[in-house]
Amino acid sequence: MFKARNGDAFLIRYRDGADSLNILVDAGPENIYENEIKPVLEELNNNGESIDLFIVTHIDDDHIGGAIALIEDNGLSNQPNVISIKEIWHNAYRHLQNKFLNTPLNDDEREWLVGFSRKYEKSLKANKIGKRTVSARQGSSLGALLLQGGYNWNTAVDGWAVNTQTLKTYRMGNLACLKILSPHEEQLSNLKSYWSKELQKQGFRGVLTDDSEFDDAYEYFMRAVEAVRKIEGKRPVSFSDDDWETLKNEDEQDDPSCKNGSSIAFVLEIAGKKLLFAADAFPSVIAESIRQHYPDETAPYEMDAIKISHHGSKYNTSFDLLDMIDAPLYLISTNGHHNHPNLGTLIKIVDRPQNRSRTLMFNYETQSSRYFASLSNKAEQYKYHVVYKSIIDINKKGEYYE
Repeated sequence: MFKARNGDAFLIRYRDGADSLNILVDAGPENIYENEIKPVLEELNNNGESIDLFIVTHIDDDHIGGAIALIEDNGLSNQPNVISIKEIWHNAYRHLQNKFLNTPLNDDEREWLVGFSRKYEKSLKANKIGKRTVSARQGSSLGALLLQGGYNWNTAVDGWAVNTQTLKTYRMGNLACLKILSPHEEQLSNLKSYWSKELQKQGFRGVLTDDSEFDDAYEYFMRAVEAVRKIEGKRPVSFSDDDWETLKNEDEQDDPSCKNGSSIAFVLEIAGKKLLFAADAFPSVIAESIRQHYPDETAPYEMDAIKISHHGSKYNTSFDLLDMIDAPLYLISTNGHHNHPNLGTLIKIVDRPQNRSRTLMFNYETQSSRYFASLSNKAEQYKYHVVYKSIIDINKKGEYYE
């Protein structure tokens, strides 16, 4: 669980004798790649290993920025500078279409799109995000870089979008399988509608095609413009049992971001373990998919670890979802930006019937995590532990240690 500031970046490694597997999930914002992620990948490469699957869950900068830096640094797929990557999942703008359109852009359309991208490039730089310069000659986005580098991009679905309709289960040899939980086609359709309306609103009158200029325009816009997001309230200065009950039972609200809704979420089943990676996905979508994937089981569906959605936001962990899943280990990746994790979300996770203790594992100390850890009477009552670690080993017995 890399220290990815306000973002997500996970490396899942499996070892059992000669069997091994490496899965990279997101790469945080751009500025963590060089010092946090690259040294680990170089070490893997020096050991003769590769990345078997790299999943870029969605297009928010705190997930995709480091992926852009990695692929640009890595260069060509068949001559990688850092590490060999066998397969990449990333739903770009082209995956929002029902079919590929090869109609070439005319000069006016191309100039308009380059200008559009440069406007949002400046917005990123103004907020100290990103350092790439939009080029009129070749794409600057992750999608364009993947095409230029010749990477195996969404080959598991023949180049289309990775979603619950196109890929229900993905098997990685005899070692592992991924059960796809999100997005549904509906979430990708909503993102397409949002993007198309925004282009039209800003004056584009052409047809969406598979030209790399659209990769750039879509990606720069989505990275630079936040969907409506409410900053979550700070924890109370003092705390009582009434506060606990109020936060636990506060009205649920849906995440308003169609970008978050497009997240690739999955359960990784490997060596008898189930690891749920929720990205920033919607809880209702995850809950529906869990029911479909495990029809012969009853709730709560037991996982060995759960990476909770959207850094512990109160908009992405619902009562319905928590009625369905549980685990001894919860992973929360954030440095506290946007007041994540939400204190009410942490309470919802631990204040449930259980036959065991639950560990909440953070890669940073945050205001919420420190305060939650300080409630020693609640920790004893609800059998929860707060720990701070970045490297977790889970052995064959399901025990974890640093």
